[in-house]
Amino acid sequence: MKTQREIEIEAYIKQHPTAKLPAPLHVIYHGAAHAEAVYRLPTKLLIFNIANGRFASELIKEERKLRRKLDPLKDQDAKIIRRFLLEQNAAETEALKEDIKRNGQLEPGIITFDGAVINANRRMSIFQTLHEAGGEDRYAYLNVARLPR
Repeated sequence: MKTQREIEIEAYIKQHPTAKLPAPLHVIYHGAAHAEAVYRLPTKLLIFNIANGRFASELIKEERKLRRKLDPLKDQDAKIIRRFLLEQNAAETEALKEDIKRNGQLEPGIITFDGAVINANRRMSIFQTLHEAGGEDRYAYLNVARLPR
């Protein structure tokens, strides 16, 4: 059974044929390299990966404080997760932010079939922050390879 996000992503791709970018990304899974299509998708269709080990201790502390699990599907919780990602290694994050402003996204991220970001969580958090700050459409999208179901 398809998830709601999976249905929304497929509908977006169908309605926006130019969302599919010309060059695939080679991704290794199941012991082999696979050429996966890369799409320019709205970040609003994607969710952060809370299994990201980079901020596990912060996540645990916040969940203890809130006395509940964070849910990346909820806007308020997604903003907390985004803050964790942005605050990690602030100098590196700022350098990446400036590079994105100057050059755009150079490498596609990787998402699951239903939009969970596997690789590019920090990039997505920067794109969302830049979009909120300036409203520029170019920051409302992330280039991602979408893994098959």
